[in-house]
Amino acid sequence: MAHEVCKCLTNYDCKNKILAVTCDNAMNNENMIGRIKEKLPESRMDADSFIRCLGHVLNLVCKTILKELNTGTIEEADTLAKKEKYDPSDYDISPILKIRSVSIHCNRSPQRFDKWSRICQIHNTSIKHIQYDIKIRWNSTYRMICNALDLIDEYNEYVSVCSLDVFEMSQDEWSYLRQIKQVFEKFDEFTCIVSKNDPQITMSLPIYYALCDHLSDIKDQEKEYKDFDHRIISAVKVGYSHFEKYYDGMDANDTYFIAASLDPRFKMSLIEQVCHEDDVNDIKSHLKNKLKKMYPQESDQAVNTTEPKGLLSKMLANRQKASFKTSDVDRYFDSNYLDLPEECNILQWWRDHQTEYPVMARVARDYLAIPCASVSVERCFSSGRDVLGH
Repeated sequence: MAHEVCKCLTNYDCKNKILAVTCDNAMNNENMIGRIKEKLPESRMDADSFIRCLGHVLNLVCKTILKELNTGTIEEADTLAKKEKYDPSDYDISPILKIRSVSIHCNRSPQRFDKWSRICQIHNTSIKHIQYDIKIRWNSTYRMICNALDLIDEYNEYVSVCSLDVFEMSQDEWSYLRQIKQVFEKFDEFTCIVSKNDPQITMSLPIYYALCDHLSDIKDQEKEYKDFDHRIISAVKVGYSHFEKYYDGMDANDTYFIAASLDPRFKMSLIEQVCHEDDVNDIKSHLKNKLKKMYPQESDQAVNTTEPKGLLSKMLANRQKASFKTSDVDRYFDSNYLDLPEECNILQWWRDHQTEYPVMARVARDYLAIPCASVSVERCFSSGRDVLGH
């Protein structure tokens, strides 16, 4: 894979432009990035060049939690939905496996779906069914749970009419599902954000910090999670330990912090919220020194070397020389946050201010091009067979 990537970069004369690679957490991808760095010494890749796909991280953490909750599989649900007689052991299944089985039972038969539709009409509900989940998308399980919670009365009546007492749900089980929904709400929100066509890496730091707080509150049973079911708490603790591995990787990677600081509305504010003041100053100093080394100020080319003759020319020349005594990296990091609207286009802002901050504008051009997730690329790749002839 490294050979093919290097070949492509060479063909397009981009060998010295590659800065980072966003991909999932498979070991072969990490090895590939190491090989690319070896093959392309002229590239700008370093120890911080591996950006783990945030969509993949979210998926792995959620699947870990769901596995700990013993939610069962599609195959188990399919087997249960086909049964005509149930064993005593069939009654001891998780609420998620129950709603998955009922969804399959309903959707696999036109007659049963008509029965479901009539029940929805009786309850004045727009005719919609509980869409069962699929293996490759964790949030399909979340959507299935949301569907079921929106259709509790319809679900209960369908189970009763079809004599599916094995899938009956108690009030405690519905409460259990509501708690699971609360756990995954933020994960679903962030999955939607990173699945867009332009998932900028500036979103990574706030998402990692928000998820860390969210999972910590649940596992420690704080705030609204103090009365959560012990099974959910145990599952989240396992998920949190899995999340920590990726959080620590992010925390040791300068790329995330540089990218986050490129939003003039926040700069170092996110780091200030989670770090001690001395640590913030150390991080800021480290980032500034790294950027100055990576992007040296082009003062020799920028300052006119001819001797100014007129008074105004001398004044302007002195002002220009003074401005180069202070790097615009320092000026940007040491200036106040800007009060810009939420819908502000950060890329456009840097385009408009590239003469004010020439070095930082170069940083922005490089780092803001890094995606935080590879979802949109994978989606494009998957659609290839629909665009290209077989």
